[in-house]
Amino acid sequence: MDKIPSKFTLPSSRPPKHIETSKLAINSKQSRDYSPLPWNHCFSQQLDIRTSDTDIFHVYTLGTEGPVVLLLHGGGHSALSWSLLAENLVESVNCRVLALDSRGHGGTSTRDDCDLSWQRQVQDAADVFNKMYVHQDDTPAPPVVIVGHSMGGAIAVRLSQERLLTSQAGLVVIDVVEGTAMDALGYVHSFLRGRPKVFKSVDEAIEWTVRSGQIKNLLSARISVPGVISPIKIEEVFGDNNIVTTDIPEPTHSIDTGATPVSNVTNNNGYTWRIDLATTESHWKGWFQGLSSLFLSSLVPKVLILAGTDRLDKELTLGQIQGKYQFNVLPKCGHIVHEDAPSNVADIIGDFLVRFKLACKNTH
Repeated sequence: MDKIPSKFTLPSSRPPKHIETSKLAINSKQSRDYSPLPWNHCFSQQLDIRTSDTDIFHVYTLGTEGPVVLLLHGGGHSALSWSLLAENLVESVNCRVLALDSRGHGGTSTRDDCDLSWQRQVQDAADVFNKMYVHQDDTPAPPVVIVGHSMGGAIAVRLSQERLLTSQAGLVVIDVVEGTAMDALGYVHSFLRGRPKVFKSVDEAIEWTVRSGQIKNLLSARISVPGVISPIKIEEVFGDNNIVTTDIPEPTHSIDTGATPVSNVTNNNGYTWRIDLATTESHWKGWFQGLSSLFLSSLVPKVLILAGTDRLDKELTLGQIQGKYQFNVLPKCGHIVHEDAPSNVADIIGDFLVRFKLACKNTH
């Protein structure tokens, strides 16, 4: 096929739009508001999609026509991570988004929540898309652009390579590069140990996420953080992080559903992380090994969005010079680029959809 036009965006002195507004909010008196916001602040619908007798996947949608943008989140995150990006994207171009809570994350419930192998996750994503958009009456499935961040980016590349979605039309990978990801695996356990193990309220979890710099955009954190924690009943608390717990319930949708913000917990109730990522270590290398060559060999038009040029490895640098993919850099973002600068990432994806005649700009 013809070479895809490349687009290299050099870092500039002007930070992305949503980082500007979030910094203003954090430094103002109103920044003290760390209260959670509901899923329907941005999405229009949430659904539970049954793919087998034991597996039910929780998804969020927005938009009613045009190509489907399938959004796959990173490890430890949830589909709510895409909230502001989804809103900005659907406002700018005529498309629909499908954001999926991966196995073991968010509101999804499966028989084996710990099987986060790339093979299983690829099949999960394909099963959900096919359940929703592939019909028995031979109606063609809508074009789908697969978008993934971090772990989800690795799954997006492999899903594209496996060609399980017959209508796939594009691939967007956000802040994951094989070399950098493999190097970072040795530090994951230190990061996980450094996080609080329990929060007294959803507000406290949101505040820690923003103040620690995990998410720079306060508004995004208020929507997404409730999707990565689950309620827990605390019996005793010793020190900052050492806790004894009883009666840990199964993950529920009570945090990320409903039309009103989630209230702070009272009495002995608290929150802990929805998934223990340390238990999935056996799958980490499998996500990222060989990722650069797989990305470059994908036959669909593709985009790589990074938070810095230093993340590029030799193979991807050569591929970019050869014009094999579109390359964008968003400076001053953290790893969760699409939460820190959702409108900027939405602009990149929207322009990509229009350039390859998958969607039209909205004129409102």
